[in-house]
Amino acid sequence: MNRMLIGALGAVCTASVADAAVEYTFSRFAPPASGFNTVLSINDRGQAVGNTVNNQSFFFDGVLWGAPDDPNPQFLSDVFGATKVNSAGMIESDGTILGAASFTRPGEGPQRAAIYHPDGRVEMLAAPPIGSASDPSVAFDRNATGMVVGNVILNGPGVSRAMWWDSKGGTHLIPTLPGFNHSQASSVADNGTVIGSTANTRLQRFAYYVWTPDGGTRRATPFYQGNRDVILSEISSTGLIAGATANQDDTFFLPAIWDNPDEAPTLLPLLDHAPGAVAKGINSHGDAVGLFLDGNDGLIKPALWTDGEMIDLTAFVDDPNVVLEEATRITDGGRILVRGFDTAINNVVYGVFTPIPGPGSGAALALAALSMGGRRRRRRG
Repeated sequence: MNRMLIGALGAVCTASVADAAVEYTFSRFAPPASGFNTVLSINDRGQAVGNTVNNQSFFFDGVLWGAPDDPNPQFLSDVFGATKVNSAGMIESDGTILGAASFTRPGEGPQRAAIYHPDGRVEMLAAPPIGSASDPSVAFDRNATGMVVGNVILNGPGVSRAMWWDSKGGTHLIPTLPGFNHSQASSVADNGTVIGSTANTRLQRFAYYVWTPDGGTRRATPFYQGNRDVILSEISSTGLIAGATANQDDTFFLPAIWDNPDEAPTLLPLLDHAPGAVAKGINSHGDAVGLFLDGNDGLIKPALWTDGEMIDLTAFVDDPNVVLEEATRITDGGRILVRGFDTAINNVVYGVFTPIPGPGSGAALALAALSMGGRRRRRRG
């Protein structure tokens, strides 16, 4: 299909937590001592996690930032002990981190899905129900019931399979769509609904799926019935799915939210000069963020959907060297994680928008409560 994709995934954000117009401050993440790093998740305390290559051990390592402007982010191997291979994909409101860990060198032991607890414990999750104990696995998300989702790499056939761990440590595979052999589970709601992606590498086919305990694995319903291609980016704790659906002409993706994956989604508004967009992150309020194509200059830019409006987030950055390209996460308190490029240093840059609403507004109260740990929540903060 000859469609402008605009990006891999999208997120939708509404300002239902705010009673008044919200202004933002923009902070950049300091890179660790490495030439490569990513920032994947942030909570409402301002803590963030991502991944890099540790220049001291030369192993892949997770990174923890204590705040967006933390000048000395820490490697997970330094915080949690002598792990040699780590990854961090999501941080919860209390600082719990989901990802993977190995306490041995590569080849000497499996890299397993793991939960890094704030008290310093590393909880290695159980081996998958198929394959061998040496097959690596990783955890991507957890809901309020303790259900964890992720995937395992089966070294024998060389395929990835989506799976979930229950609160008692049991392991379960998530069936793939018919005709697909690779899959991963990326996000889970409190009701147990899971979204993820699947692929057929031989036929070079790729799709997104929804899985529910009572309904099995299936595709989400598109807005236009003739064009079934959709993008499913993230599901909120309350079950809202952010993503995108193909337009009627099959030329662009349109940002959308599903409150029921078996029914057509609700389309999000677009700026007059934005022919297409993708929603990439959503919080429990239904607030969402993502990216859009600016038809005036042809650039990809970050977007925020709030109170029925779409906002170009580049308006809140005054550094001429920073060119933002997408917003990937939004917390329950309204913090927005963004990625872009710094033309001065010719490198990728990550940053966060922190809302600074007027005193007593809904956004101010929500951010304050969540920052104090008033509610246990996952990546949404």
